[in-house]
Amino acid sequence: MALAFLSIPRHELGPPTPSSSSGNRRGTFREARAWPHEAAWAAAAAQIWACRGLRDKGRARRRTLQWAGTALSLERGIAGKLKRERLKVDEDLFDQLNELAAKGHVSSAREIFEQLMAYAEQDEEGRKRRGPTKEVPTTMVYNTMLKASANAGDVEGANEMAALMRAEGLFMNEKFYGKMMEAAAKAGDIAMATKWFEESQAAKMPPNYVHFFCVVDAHVKAGELEQARQWLARTRAAGIPLQTNMFNLLILAFASRGQTQEATGLLREMLQEGLDPDVSSFAALAVAAAQDGDDAGAERMMMKAKEQKLEWNAQATQVAFARLAAVSDSAERAEGWLRKMQDSGLTPGLENFTVIVDAYAKEGQVDKVVALMEEMVAADVQPSVVTYSSAMYACIKAGRLDQAEVMLSQMMDLGLNPDGVAYGTIMTAYAKAGEPQGAINIAEQMKASGIPVTVREHNSILEALVKAGKPNDAARYLMQMPKMVDHASRYKWKRGSSDPDVYSYAIVMGALASAGRTSSVDSLHQAMQIAGVEATPVLHDAIMRGYLSAKRPREASRWLQEADQSGLVLNAKIICCAMEVCLHNRQADEALRWLQRGEEAGVEVPTAGVGGVLFHVTAVEACAKAGDVDRGLDWLQRAETAGLNSEQKLLKEETRSVPLRPAYLNLMKAFLGRQMDVVFGVLKSLEDVEGQMDLMARVELLQLLASRGRREDALKMLERVKKERAEKELLLVYSRAISACTKAANVDEAIFWFDEMRRSGVQPDKVAWNSIINACARNGRPAEAEMWLGEMEASEMQPDVVSYNTVINVCAHNDRPEEVSRQLPCTLVSYNSAITACARASQWHRAILLLQSFQSETSADIISYNAAIHSCEEPGMWEVALDLWEQLGDMSLQKNAVTFGSMISTCAKASQWELALDVLERQSSRGASSLISCNAALTALERSQQWSLALQLLVDFPLTPDIISFNSAISACGKAGQTMFFRRLLFRLRRLSLQENLVTYNAIINGFAVSSRWQEALDALQTTSRALETDLVSFHSASAACVASSAWQRALRLMEMAKDVRLRLDRVSYTLAINAYEKANQWQEAVHLLRSFQKAADIMFYNAAINACADQWQQGVLVLSQLNEDQIRANAVTYGALLSACRNGRAWIPALRLLSELFQLKLETNSVVFNATINACGRAEQWTHALEVMSIMEQEQIQPDLITYDTIIAATASCACREEALLLLSQSQSLRTPLEALWVLATVGSNDVEVICASFRETLTLDLEVANVVQLLWCMARLGINQQRLERSLCQRFLENLQSCSLEQLLLVAVAVERRPDITTFDRLQQAAEERSEALQPKDMAFQLKGISLLGFVSSCQRAGLLRQHLKVSIHRSLLDFGRTMDSIDAEGPSLPVQDVEVLEKTKNLPCFAGDYGDRVVLFKPGGWEVYGAHHPRQLSEFLRSYGDRPILADENHNLGFLHRLDVPSSGLIMFAKTYEAFYDLQVQLHVGEFLRDYMVLAHGLLPISSRQIQAHLLSSKGPSIPGGRGKWSCTNLECLGHAQQKARTFSELLLRIVTGRKHQIRSVLSYVGHPSVRDGLYTNEETFLEDGQELGCSQNWLHRHRLIFLDRVGGRHDLQSPLPWELQQSLQRLQFLWRKAGCGGGITVEFI
Repeated sequence: MALAFLSIPRHELGPPTPSSSSGNRRGTFREARAWPHEAAWAAAAAQIWACRGLRDKGRARRRTLQWAGTALSLERGIAGKLKRERLKVDEDLFDQLNELAAKGHVSSAREIFEQLMAYAEQDEEGRKRRGPTKEVPTTMVYNTMLKASANAGDVEGANEMAALMRAEGLFMNEKFYGKMMEAAAKAGDIAMATKWFEESQAAKMPPNYVHFFCVVDAHVKAGELEQARQWLARTRAAGIPLQTNMFNLLILAFASRGQTQEATGLLREMLQEGLDPDVSSFAALAVAAAQDGDDAGAERMMMKAKEQKLEWNAQATQVAFARLAAVSDSAERAEGWLRKMQDSGLTPGLENFTVIVDAYAKEGQVDKVVALMEEMVAADVQPSVVTYSSAMYACIKAGRLDQAEVMLSQMMDLGLNPDGVAYGTIMTAYAKAGEPQGAINIAEQMKASGIPVTVREHNSILEALVKAGKPNDAARYLMQMPKMVDHASRYKWKRGSSDPDVYSYAIVMGALASAGRTSSVDSLHQAMQIAGVEATPVLHDAIMRGYLSAKRPREASRWLQEADQSGLVLNAKIICCAMEVCLHNRQADEALRWLQRGEEAGVEVPTAGVGGVLFHVTAVEACAKAGDVDRGLDWLQRAETAGLNSEQKLLKEETRSVPLRPAYLNLMKAFLGRQMDVVFGVLKSLEDVEGQMDLMARVELLQLLASRGRREDALKMLERVKKERAEKELLLVYSRAISACTKAANVDEAIFWFDEMRRSGVQPDKVAWNSIINACARNGRPAEAEMWLGEMEASEMQPDVVSYNTVINVCAHNDRPEEVSRQLPCTLVSYNSAITACARASQWHRAILLLQSFQSETSADIISYNAAIHSCEEPGMWEVALDLWEQLGDMSLQKNAVTFGSMISTCAKASQWELALDVLERQSSRGASSLISCNAALTALERSQQWSLALQLLVDFPLTPDIISFNSAISACGKAGQTMFFRRLLFRLRRLSLQENLVTYNAIINGFAVSSRWQEALDALQTTSRALETDLVSFHSASAACVASSAWQRALRLMEMAKDVRLRLDRVSYTLAINAYEKANQWQEAVHLLRSFQKAADIMFYNAAINACADQWQQGVLVLSQLNEDQIRANAVTYGALLSACRNGRAWIPALRLLSELFQLKLETNSVVFNATINACGRAEQWTHALEVMSIMEQEQIQPDLITYDTIIAATASCACREEALLLLSQSQSLRTPLEALWVLATVGSNDVEVICASFRETLTLDLEVANVVQLLWCMARLGINQQRLERSLCQRFLENLQSCSLEQLLLVAVAVERRPDITTFDRLQQAAEERSEALQPKDMAFQLKGISLLGFVSSCQRAGLLRQHLKVSIHRSLLDFGRTMDSIDAEGPSLPVQDVEVLEKTKNLPCFAGDYGDRVVLFKPGGWEVYGAHHPRQLSEFLRSYGDRPILADENHNLGFLHRLDVPSSGLIMFAKTYEAFYDLQVQLHVGEFLRDYMVLAHGLLPISSRQIQAHLLSSKGPSIPGGRGKWSCTNLECLGHAQQKARTFSELLLRIVTGRKHQIRSVLSYVGHPSVRDGLYTNEETFLEDGQELGCSQNWLHRHRLIFLDRVGGRHDLQSPLPWELQQSLQRLQFLWRKAGCGGGITVEFI
């Protein structure tokens, strides 16, 4: 078969190139008509495969054989398709398809088509059950579908059908190409029409008039008339006889565009072709005349057609008159053509009546429409579906929905099936009326009638839901829309036929934006992007205008910015909306930039309609507010030139106001006070356009001028009003002027205008009098307010309640009770007003006095008592309110909702929540529950942090809670740190259709701040800023959360953000900023900020600044002196902060002085103040002074607490004063648990076995928590308690609760059990440690935070011999990463000069550099130098600074960069890290045993040669370390290098390597085993010390670190050795060695074994 295929000539396969078309395939099939062998099948299959699969990729020709081979494998499938030349179809279904195709009902035709194809695939039995069948060509079925697309102008559908035909391998005939071009012609798609024409020519189709006509028609509909004329010539050139309809098509096209000469020329050309014009030809010219308004000329043209004896009664004549009616500019003119037609003896047809009905429908003239339809029925012309659709549209436009429904019923009663347009019209009506159920019912009817519900109908339902105020329902319906379509269909057109389009999303998202539902809008936007719907200007406009209507301009601005960044398409509507958004955000300059941007982009500005007016008014406003008034004038002139003032839709007949009036006003306000001549000029223009004086415009301008004190201009503005207006209108003008001056706090101007009103002869009414009284009252001038009240009474104008209340209120607020009483007329209303005024002014005692005086004259009512109870809301006055409450019962006055609410509110402010709930219960028992009372009770619970009761009350609410209720519950949970309830409360809030407000969000932010969850607080702040305009409270709460969590950079950034949104920072803001600087240890910035705002600073501000100087007590003292200079009284908080700073700096003398000052100022003292002082003394190891302060503390009757005792105990222990420490322990025994006492014993290193055992036994009787288990294990290890069984039991219990343990607890347990390691225990400990380390934030890896704990844990595992390599690598990598973040770019600095240690040491006894390894350096330290610590004048750190300062050298948290220390009297090598990265690398090496340190020591006595290791517990103190059974475990490896003697004394030369690194480890353990080092003044007696110096000539301790082994940053191993100092070498020469290991004695020592 393959050979047979190869024998086929190439031309029989057809050219497998992009030009291969259906015509070529047709030729190939015809050549192989007999199908003689299988190779022909393969050839056809290969060609189809080539054309369908890869014909557009340019590889068809060279891959023909490959395609053919593939095609052979598909031979049977292709053959099966090609044999389906005829189909058996259901006869009824096929007839329905033909009918629908003729009408152009594409959607319905597609449904029938699918049924036909499914039917054809059934077996014979299945077909028989359906009904009669017939056999038709397959091509006919597809061509019928093409006919539907052609009649509907559905180009896309036609292309899809063509693709399906090709996929089925069907033959494309002339009819196929004709239908394809007809579809393109009806759609005006020139490209597609030309494409199919060229394909038909390539397929060798004979020239066809229909094909040429379709191409001409496509050009005509697209408006390309010259190209259409060229195609007419091309038709003639192709030898195809021209016909009248092609000429008529062009004549009508030219005539409709007013090109009469061209139309007439075509008529002559038609005559030259020998064609006779018909009615349509003359009608085209008549239409041209009618469009020019020449109805007489049009009529003459129609009469001329009649004179030519054409077929006057033919349908063409009816069409001609219908066209004439359609081009009429009014319904009346259109009806005139109908009457002329009837007068000429013609019978109007359906189209004639329908055109007139449509014209009247567009004008909303329902009565005329109904009359015409009745006339149609009388003339036996049956109205069509289109007619009824137009009639229903008229009803809808006139707002007669019920009449439209009646018409729909009538149409269905007549047997007319409504189409999609008819149903869509009625659905639009339901949408405008906001009746979603009606629209949904119509959609169901459409489905039942077999009419597909498209996205247009669904959008009508969405509009109805939105109009009905149901945006949430609209959103749910929108998300269900895609599910309404059968996506499983194999036909492309079935997908997305009712999927939401951008307008669907615009409807819903705009409504949600109007409701302020920001999160919902964003969610829908994401859903839209996932669905592949592209955002358009319509969507952006709807959303931004929605946010503006919801009064959320900042959210609208955010959306505008995001839309612009994503590539916003500019048009006039978007530019206008963008300007409005900017203006609402008070960004006039930005609005002007948008206007300029539109001009630069060439955006066409609308010059008509509502859009034109809105654009020009907004443009003028933007220019005016941005200060570019000249440009604003230019835009106003453009609007006037465009005639926008004549827009009928915007004219207000009742006020004769013009559409551009806001633009005039904006311009006048911009020029106001600058160029008054321009103001009056613009005002004159406005009034000229309106044809009368614009009183309200003048009043508005007058108010502005008066409030600004521009009397002359204001009086000039008033002149015309005085001339033309009556006294009543002048009274309004003067009252407005007084009111404007009052709001501007310009009382003198208000008085001037009041006097001017009286001088003008206008009598003030009560409103005017009250305005002038209010002006004085509001601006703190009570005496003048009383004066004006007196004048009002003297003018025989009786003051009203407002008059008296205004004066009473100002007197109460200005502490003038006698005036309140004097002004009071003895009426119930006046007394109640006075009591209320006193309550508002927080003058509760005066309110009570007024109530009592009123009671003596007459009886007070419930309103009086309510006001009095309300006045007792001051702190501590709730008992007075309770007395008044009880009096009400004695007086038999009925309590009302206000009484209960006031009483509960008073209890709430006094945090008396139990009483508040009791009052609420009494109210509920009466069945008179009120929302105010319930909310007040919730507030009481919130202030008392009774969050659980608040939630319970919210659940048991007798009424539906409002947003205030939820805010109180959220705040109660937040204050108690119960943030897990936020989500539930918000969910319930939204289910009740309540909208969160700023109080809600601030409560949430504050809740996260209380819990120190700064990230959640920032997220909540971001949500708030997107939904609402945030205030300072929002930023303060979020900043407090950041400060509490040490995220100080975020806190400072929040303050900057607050400035960016134009919030004015207050003292709280700057106090928070200082607190942030405190967290950042940037005390300089804190002090600078204090000095910048020193004049406005208060005690809170100063206290925050002192707190920021926590490590700089000297600066704190300076701030205190500045505070005293500013005459601000310090408080206990001030001194507490200063004492804390002294504690941190171990400044015990200043701490004692500050405590003395505290007593002198008689400020309140507390345990915090005393503990800080004691701590300062304790840290400085001044335990005697600490004891003195504690005695003073007891004299002040302040009981010492555990912090006090522990501080002093720690000080005594560090000074090796164990007896004093144990005495203090016994004194504080009552404050401690047995375990705490045991912990102190372990810390002190007590040797009292009896006391230790007693505490241990008591501890074992306790029910221990996991944390206690950890403490007990550590104490047992520290005190040397050997209870292995108990230890294993405690470890097992700890491992059972491992998930809840901290990293520090893991370290303590590891240290406790490392001497008796268990593999399982250490495996689980290391697994837990790795999990904890991975969860740490990068900043937590710092050495002083979690870094030292991690290293200690790793070291403990290493000593136990069970360290996991994976854990080591993980922690190493994390610490290195943190170190890199700490390093600056040039942290390493230049190389340091390496010198000869031995030469330098002999001559100068100075430090030197023994080796520089890039980021780490080894120094040689002589004896008598301290590494760092400032306890000795010679500091190795200062020596390093002389070679250049490095950041790490100033960082005490990282040991100034030194890896280890070396005792002052000792000498040897010291490792220094130049960078933080190197520091952490070396620390890891040190803790895992990769960093080795070897020492040479000369010890007293003859140490046994067999000694190889010394293990001992060491207890550190201020003096010598104490070896024995208490303290930290230590291990020292050693080797004896020789024994020597001098006179009667013996010595041992030793080589040592330390496994652990404890204080004085080598010196203390050698002393412990009876062989102290030579010349050691701390661990030998004075006699031995002096004798060592005299006999050996040695001035330093005979201990020298001679060797370091370590890795560099790339893993290279280094072994650096230092020779013995010259002085030590000389001392060895004075000894007589009894024996000595070979290799010893030179400058370099032997290798450690």
